[in-house]
Amino acid sequence: MQVINDLPLPVLFALCFGPLLAVTRDHVFGFIVLDDAQITRAIEACWDGLKR
Repeated sequence: MQVINDLPLPVLFALCFGPLLAVTRDHVFGFIVLDDAQITRAIEACWDGLKR
């Protein structure tokens, strides 16, 4: 059973880490405020984008 989409590794990295970097940047700049629950949900959303 394949858990992750069949995509090249650089694409998978971009799909996972790109959104996390954007959310982190927005938090640092004060555009959004992250708490533990929102961090967990953001990570889960990125994982959902990778899953089959």
